[in-house]
Order: sequence, then structure tokens, then C-alpha cells
Amino acid sequence: MQKNIQVISFIGLGNIAYTVLKMIKHTFINKDVHILIYKNKNQHNDFITFCKKIVESHIVTFQICETYFDCILNSDIIISSVTFFDGNIAPDNAFKEGCLLVPIHTRGFMNCDLFFNKVFFDNFSHVSGFKYYYNFKNKAHEVSDVVNGISFWKEKNIMKELYVKTSVLQFTIYI
Repeated sequence: MQKNIQVISFIGLGNIAYTVLKMIKHTFINKDVHILIYKNKNQHNDFITFCKKIVESHIVTFQICETYFDCILNSDIIISSVTFFDGNIAPDNAFKEGCLLVPIHTRGFMNCDLFFNKVFFDNFSHVSGFKYYYNFKNKAHEVSDVVNGISFWKEKNIMKELYVKTSVLQFTIYI
């Protein structure tokens, strides 16, 4: 993942998105951060108000996105807490090189299983039934293996660095 995080996108603005925002607000310290928010049912206004309250001492700008593609394009971190998508929500070329994708409910991003260089998740049994499991199995790691030093979070020359299929709690350990 990039050290210079500048753009964070949120898709799905329910309770999980609010909780994730609270957990990663330290990312904003002494940085200019641009937050992309997918517009859905006017939830974006409440989310922006909440964000301004908890990151009031930092420079944060907001952009409302009408499409998933616009919300993903050029994002350093993409956080999706949507519980259901009919299919993939963005083409492969929408994802910035080195981005961190955190699909909390693992929906809408199945195409990433095929081109991201690293895949992290809670445990193998959780993802072994996924459609492309055998395509990403050789580049897959359990988050606990990273904590224990068995697998590595960062390596040189990683094109699409990782695709996290994990819980919010484990996500916050690594940001």
C-alpha cells in the first residue's frame, strides 16, 4: 500500500462505514486527504457532517461520486461496506496501481481476484468456495500469517498490491 495516502473512497455509508472512519482517522493526521463518497439516498450529507466532526483538526475535502467507477478511480484506499451487488462494480482499469481494496462484505469485486497480486482474508475456509479461489490461491494469505511474520504485507514491484477480504478489526491493524 502507498505510504502517501491522499484519496480514500467509501462505498456504502451504513454503520460499518462510520466505524471504519473512526478507526482510520489517524491516517489523516498532518495530511491533506480527499474523501470520495458514493452518493446513495442522500446518506452522503450525514456522512460528511460526521466526518467533519471527528477529523476537525485535519485538512479533509470531499467529493460526491455518482458512479462506482468515479469513486474507485485514483483512490489509494477503497472501502466498500455494501452488503450486495449484482456483479462487479468496476472494470479492472479503474483500480489505481498500489491501491488497497477493503470489500468488507466481499461483494462486487470478484474481478479483482484475477489481477490483484496479493489477497488477504480471515481464513482459507472463508474463501475456498469463491468462484476464482483456485486462481488466487497461490497468492493468498491469511491475515494471521502476516501478524505472525509468515507472510509479508509489502514486497517490491507489486502492481496491484492487495485485496483484503477481512474483518474491520483486522483491517485496522494494518493501515
